[in-house]
Amino acid sequence: NINHNDIKKYGIESIKFKFGYSELISFKSNLKSKSKSKRSDISFIGKMNKRRKDIINSLTERGINIKVYDDVYREDLDEIINNSKIILNIHYYEDAVLEVPRCLSMLYRKKIIISEKSNDKELDANFESSIIFSSLDDLYQNIMQIINLDEDDYIDIVNNIYNNFINKCKLEIPDILLKEKIIDSDCKIISLPEKGSPVFSKAEITTKNDTVTLKLPEYPKLEDLPPVSIVTITR
Repeated sequence: NINHNDIKKYGIESIKFKFGYSELISFKSNLKSKSKSKRSDISFIGKMNKRRKDIINSLTERGINIKVYDDVYREDLDEIINNSKIILNIHYYEDAVLEVPRCLSMLYRKKIIISEKSNDKELDANFESSIIFSSLDDLYQNIMQIINLDEDDYIDIVNNIYNNFINKCKLEIPDILLKEKIIDSDCKIISLPEKGSPVFSKAEITTKNDTVTLKLPEYPKLEDLPPVSIVTITR
């Protein structure tokens, strides 16, 4: 991830979009895994380095069952997440911002995330009701509090976190989507943007068999390409 404020130091102009929610990006969550034998207390998904390995080893040495995965996608990723009680988020670097894209995909799947605090207090504050933030010293204690819950209490906490996340997202809806009546206040799609709409001012909108396609104009030369609007680098 790249901090929105930090890139200004390099003379790069950017627009900060807050996270949002739509039913289109929801995932079916299996809170009660059908396969008890495959269920793990905690899963960590991401590239390993010495820092992450040392933190995970310190937890496994105290008896916590952590499964580590890398390069998993689609159905394999869904199965891993569904069979995980907790998703552990550990920064690749000590001085890092929150891995928002990764956390969002887990929150959409109704999963409890226990994460290190990041160096961006404002960003952490946006997720304080949806992610359990912890210092490294308190990581073991926070994990055990969740692991020791009975199934009903665990599901109650999961649902509470998910509802907090969705309600927070609804407060962060971009004004332009409401103004153009693309979505309503519940994040439900009302209508498709018309050609020339400020939402997709450079896109040609076509529909076929209930499928919507946004075709951007061709840029024959490298110098004609538009500036990058979103940059996200996650290990």
